[in-house]
Amino acid sequence: MAIDRIIGRTTWDRVRFVISVGMDVLGSSSYLGYLLGPGAAATEGSDVAFAPIQSVYLLLAYHRWDSIPAAIGGGLEELLPGTDIIPSCTMYHIYVMRQRYAEEPQQPQLPAATPAK
Repeated sequence: MAIDRIIGRTTWDRVRFVISVGMDVLGSSSYLGYLLGPGAAATEGSDVAFAPIQSVYLLLAYHRWDSIPAAIGGGLEELLPGTDIIPSCTMYHIYVMRQRYAEEPQQPQLPAATPAK
């Protein structure tokens, strides 16, 4: 698998990849509260604020018809407890890049024409 089918070929594709990974890291940062102890309830509440941000990012960054279910799924993933570990932005970016830069299908060869008599 070529790396350009994951990250992308253009500068904008690469920027979206970095932002997508950053969004997933930022969304998973609510787990830091569990390491800090009593602040766990407050950090899970941060997901309520971050869910719409992630959904809007998925809608605006990709401008595709299938980004609507991805935005809804990403928002629900942030809202549901214990699902922050799923990297939904990065997975959607890889999905889009694999579709955009798919291998070219082999064109069937036409049989050679027979000379007319």
